[in-house]
Amino acid sequence: MMKVFLSIANKRKIVGEAYAQPFKLRATAWRYDVQPAQICRWRAHIPAINEDREAAPRNKTLHRGKASIQEEQWDHIFTYLQQYHEEGHIVSVCMLAIELCHEDAAYADVSSHVLEQWIHRFLQGRHIAPHHVTQIAQNTRYNQQVMADWVGIVSENIHASEYSPGYIVNIDETNIYFDMTGSSTLEIQGQHTISIQNTGSSQCCTVLLGVTMDG
Repeated sequence: MMKVFLSIANKRKIVGEAYAQPFKLRATAWRYDVQPAQICRWRAHIPAINEDREAAPRNKTLHRGKASIQEEQWDHIFTYLQQYHEEGHIVSVCMLAIELCHEDAAYADVSSHVLEQWIHRFLQGRHIAPHHVTQIAQNTRYNQQVMADWVGIVSENIHASEYSPGYIVNIDETNIYFDMTGSSTLEIQGQHTISIQNTGSSQCCTVLLGVTMDG
């Protein structure tokens, strides 16, 4: 992935679009060919992006009680929720409470039950509530930058160590079941009962398949 250089104005525009509606962070990052984490950093570290928000009082709290959670920390929690949601991960109130403690260690002294109550009220105000998962899809989203970095590091190590092609091996593994019984077979037309035999074993072994760079 080619590194993208953006002006402050462009970053402000991307951040504004990403947070204009809930759960648009990932889609906006994909549109502008940047990483969601970059947008989060821009939002946190570029003062001009938050100048409109800073015009409002910053000591406003979003709950009732003696302890106070500032708007900046709620922003962080909501950004954390959006990023995990866009990546297709499960997010729980407990996870948000732990992240809040990571953001500010002072909350580690607050009861986890109290923290979760605060977060529940915060989410309810944004019409977000726990739901049962109704569909699980295969993960086809990958971080291209992470993969490119990993391939680059491996290639540099191979080049620096001067390995010959015969010592560079690609290996994968797969399961082979002892009883590979299929669900269909050939039989004369008109038969109502089709019988087969198997061992009844559900055990399997692992087979490693590998090939060297020189074949």
